[in-house]
Amino acid sequence: MNILMICPQFYPWIGGAEIAAQRLAREFSLHQVTVQVVAERTKRAWPAKELIQGVSVRRLPRLFDNYLGAILFKFCLILFLIFRGRRYSVWNVNQIGYNACLAILVGKLLRRPVILRLTGVGVTGIEKRVSAVPFSFVCRTLSKWADAYICLSHETYKDALDFGLAPSRLFLIPNGIDLDEFHPASLEERIARKREFGLDGRSIALFVGRFAKEKNAIGLVHAWGQMQPSLRQEWMLVLVGDGAEREILKKVIDQHELQDSVLLAGASVRVVEWLHAADLFILPSWGEGLSNALLEAMACGLPVVATDVSGVNQLVGISQCGLIARNGESECIRECLEQLMNEENGTLQTMGIRGRELIAREYTMKTVSQKYLNLYAQLIHGG
Repeated sequence: MNILMICPQFYPWIGGAEIAAQRLAREFSLHQVTVQVVAERTKRAWPAKELIQGVSVRRLPRLFDNYLGAILFKFCLILFLIFRGRRYSVWNVNQIGYNACLAILVGKLLRRPVILRLTGVGVTGIEKRVSAVPFSFVCRTLSKWADAYICLSHETYKDALDFGLAPSRLFLIPNGIDLDEFHPASLEERIARKREFGLDGRSIALFVGRFAKEKNAIGLVHAWGQMQPSLRQEWMLVLVGDGAEREILKKVIDQHELQDSVLLAGASVRVVEWLHAADLFILPSWGEGLSNALLEAMACGLPVVATDVSGVNQLVGISQCGLIARNGESECIRECLEQLMNEENGTLQTMGIRGRELIAREYTMKTVSQKYLNLYAQLIHGG
């Protein structure tokens, strides 16, 4: 089986959708499935061809960060699909838009099944994305011609139904996690990691993500500033990430005088080590598709506080591995944090165990990749 993955933003991009695509491609390669990734080459320093963890990556030119650059990439994508697309049994497109529409159109001409992976909901969902592009009626029509659609969560599934996609072509397949890479830390390992980060003696509440509006890191810091002072003496809020709102976050920290209990750790490739140092994970987002960071935290056996966004009920609600805030308002987040931080350690450990068990049962890379391969085989053989 030869798989073509059309993922315009791929490594070294490190967004959630890009990380999920990279993990899936790597897992396919471990099963001796040939995978070719097609991505944008937005920087000249990035090689046009590269082998990443056994996955062949072909970057097509996008030399300008504007419409001209986007058109150039689309032109190159059409040529690639026409002249090389027949080599691949199935075309898998990461996210909806005109790149997906072009793949669907050429796929129909070359009789290759095309699958769209729907990664967002609400403001990042299918309706919003289609409505935002020029000549949206064209994109809307072509988007409905794909052979199958991958929905990450129950919410993305409903979003697809509301858009008018046929239920028979919708498949609920979540992101997957490598349980060997993301595993619970022993008590000794947690103490050692805290000491390494200079935080020994403190309990750690961890946020991992971009400093962007939808991730709501600012709302989290406001919630932290409203918490009981005694808890802030015992706990340290660590924010691992970077982004456009970093300077605003610094001002909010100064405004609440939280320098002693909030750490901006910056973007890091040591996410697993931070998870192993942490005692609690926080997902304060306004919107998600299915959070990779939440999956990783649960795989590491951490209790969580999460806002009621896409995927949270099927993860936190089902496993009862933490508390769900009604929304992203600071007051709701604060209430959940204080409740969880005042729980006995044994209760927190039990929550973490339940979360890990759910991930091991339904969200491993082996389980998720097999669902993809079953779908591919079904499409190839005309099922």
